[in-house]
Amino acid sequence: MKAFLFPAGQVGQLLEEGKAVVYSVGGGQLRNVTRVYQAIAASRFKPALASRVEAGNPLFARYLLEGWYSIENGNRWMARRATLELRGPEAPGQRLTLQGYLPQAILAKGPVRLTVRVDDRLFPPVVLDQPDSEFIKDFPLPDEAVGKPRLTIALELDHAIIPAGEDRELGLVFGTIAVH
Repeated sequence: MKAFLFPAGQVGQLLEEGKAVVYSVGGGQLRNVTRVYQAIAASRFKPALASRVEAGNPLFARYLLEGWYSIENGNRWMARRATLELRGPEAPGQRLTLQGYLPQAILAKGPVRLTVRVDDRLFPPVVLDQPDSEFIKDFPLPDEAVGKPRLTIALELDHAIIPAGEDRELGLVFGTIAVH
């Protein structure tokens, strides 16, 4: 269940933007208490980045910076290069996990090499070569990232495609990107 919880700071931002509501179920009656909770959240919670992004959920779009396209079928395409921001790990030993899908068409030029950079740390490229399949790749985060309020994550492919009749440069399809 924890995977579906938003950090308190993010809840405050969603309330402020009118993208979330709060109901009380006390007294056997459902009541909208959004305004009251919004005031409490503003005074108690400081804004914080999420440690997990569901690329296909519009509530997480604020964390996706450059190189991302609109949501399609609950997921989101990246271009050949894309960046995003997440909150740093809470403890040593945590990892960055990328979960996505590798379409057959991307492999027309051969296997894809994915390079990941977290702030100034460049990881060795990983090779993706299983067509029309889900991939899960994870990377150890350095201990110096623990407690950082913001990590900038850059994803880069050695090649992408531009489908006929489109002007989008398509790389991988992403579902979840998380620090855990």
